[in-house]
Amino acid sequence: MQTRHELINYCMALFHYNHSYSKITKAPPSDSSEGCSAWSMSSLMAVLPESPSPTCSAASSGPRDSQVPIEPSDARNQVFWSLINLFVVGLPMKEAAINEWELKNTKKAMEEMKKYESKVERKRSKALAKTNKRISRVKNEANRKKSKARRSTIDEISAVSKYYEKIRATKSFLLLKLRKFF
Repeated sequence: MQTRHELINYCMALFHYNHSYSKITKAPPSDSSEGCSAWSMSSLMAVLPESPSPTCSAASSGPRDSQVPIEPSDARNQVFWSLINLFVVGLPMKEAAINEWELKNTKKAMEEMKKYESKVERKRSKALAKTNKRISRVKNEANRKKSKARRSTIDEISAVSKYYEKIRATKSFLLLKLRKFF
């Protein structure tokens, strides 16, 4: 496959070739029976030194029958369409480059997103651990307060029951009256 630079050079050479070929002077037809030997080969060889010599078909009556002159507009059209084809051929390469750029930048963005997600996840796990510690401290303190409240309630109940037992044992309500003041 040719490179883009080579294709552009080829199209430009084709344009110059077609443009100069349309200006080739042709020799007048001759009556010789040698076919195409009547052409002006010197002007043709000046333009196309490496091309093979022109041949005429057996069915042609003269040298002008085998020539198809290329008009400058046709040459321009040919060059135009050659360049269009060149750009159309180059389009997939451009699209592939754009797709590669998009993929690279998308990967980069996703890696940054993963980095941020891991950073947020670490912060979240630290906050969760801190919250769990705080919750466990609050629960322990609440359990201590509950047990203290239960003990004090039990102590009060036992004190009341001791006084009640003393009152029952002595059958004196005087202690009950004294209890009201304390």
